[in-house]
Amino acid sequence: MRRTPLVRRSLATAASALLAAGVVASTSSTASAADPVKYVNLGDSYSAGSGVTPYTDFYGLCMQSTQNWSHVIAASKGYALTDVSCGAAQTKDLTSSQYSGLAPQLDAVTADTDVVTLTMGGNDNNTFVSAVLACGSAGIATGGFGSPCKTLYGSTFTDEINSSTYPALVKGLNDIKAKAPGAKVAISG
Repeated sequence: MRRTPLVRRSLATAASALLAAGVVASTSSTASAADPVKYVNLGDSYSAGSGVTPYTDFYGLCMQSTQNWSHVIAASKGYALTDVSCGAAQTKDLTSSQYSGLAPQLDAVTADTDVVTLTMGGNDNNTFVSAVLACGSAGIATGGFGSPCKTLYGSTFTDEINSSTYPALVKGLNDIKAKAPGAKVAISG
């Protein structure tokens, strides 16, 4: 059976989520209360759980949910969580301040960090929002028939991801590894 790009992306996203859960689950949950697993969650609205209430007290503009996956995992495993995920974050916010008074997200990662989770990149270059708006409009204009997004935009969005977002993510992952060389890192798309 031939799978469409949307089906492949959906399967990849599901596999990424399972991988993240598996990496976090495979980290020893036998750590003592004196030395809990140090878990850092980085990322954008997908990591922050933006849109899911109630929100944490962590900087209001971030819309970070108390029910996002990092909070749920940390509570179930007894991990010491530092969650600096923030809605609308871009990969540049790993190393620079997203908002005045907000430290770069990588500042939360230290040499003794055991687990890092990350979802990032969708906001880079406004690719996600641009694709949704452009392709949604094209789909409405054609009544959902044909491949209007592909016809109008070709590989524009994929090209932006490959040329800008992917290298920024690789750099971010290398920065995480440099700061916490022993940490297990799970990313989700």
